[in-house]
Amino acid sequence: MSRPLRLHAPELLHHLFARGNNKGGIFEDDEDYATFLDLLAIATARFNVHCAAYCLLRNHYHLVLVPHQHKLSRLMQQLNSVYSQRFNHRHSRVGHVLQGRFGCRIVQDGAYARAVFRYVALNPVAAGLVQKPEAWRWSSYGAALGTTPAEDFLVMNHLWRAFGTSDEGIGRGRFATFVAAGLLEPPDSSLLHGSDDLSGRLASALKPHASNVDFVYAHRFAARPSIGTLLEACPDQCSLEEAARTAFFHHGYTLAELGRAVSRDPSTVCRWVRRAAARHNGDAHAGLSSIVDDHARNKI
Repeated sequence: MSRPLRLHAPELLHHLFARGNNKGGIFEDDEDYATFLDLLAIATARFNVHCAAYCLLRNHYHLVLVPHQHKLSRLMQQLNSVYSQRFNHRHSRVGHVLQGRFGCRIVQDGAYARAVFRYVALNPVAAGLVQKPEAWRWSSYGAALGTTPAEDFLVMNHLWRAFGTSDEGIGRGRFATFVAAGLLEPPDSSLLHGSDDLSGRLASALKPHASNVDFVYAHRFAARPSIGTLLEACPDQCSLEEAARTAFFHHGYTLAELGRAVSRDPSTVCRWVRRAAARHNGDAHAGLSSIVDDHARNKI
């Protein structure tokens, strides 16, 4: 199975999450929750990472972190492994505590960050644990509102900035209003959550991994332009075929994806790509055609 691609994106918000193995619990009581927060404090201090928000629930957790010089994978390895060891020891059990690798989404500031902060805050409500998010003890939302003491490792300025201010009081008011008025909309599984500007900033970091099938397909091509952008404004059939060739060979779109975008069967798109490859590559046409044929046979 392909593994998630981990990018080091200093100074950007990252939404990280992990779940219990086989949907099992990872926190059994208050001591477990407190132990995890103690370990989070140690890890953020060691790796110089800011924690902007967190929410711990019985069988999963969410963190919003901002790395600097150190990769977040190092922090997560320490945090998850040490916590799992302590959990197993305390509850006299063996085996995996967490399910597979942690999830990670890189988040641009502004509207994208606001949506993630709200999603994390509303998780206890969605889980039916409380009626209001501030009532859940094991979340940073109460600290963001100023109704409970903030953990020493929390760095709230990232939250205030997402709401367009550096003023704590204004930020708290805007965040509370936003959470109260909003619905819980889970972020999609994309690696990057932001505008084309974010994709452009990280495109060079993603490019070396595009051909590495060990990584999740969607992550390798997270910075690519949309199909619509690539195929729009094609005045004739020749330019459409060339756009399809570029989308297929340079941006990793499958024949099936391209077919859906233009309401054509993948076999039709296959012919377009073959013709464009023949015009564009001359003697290399045979090798490129074999790649297209492989995709066509597998309907991808």
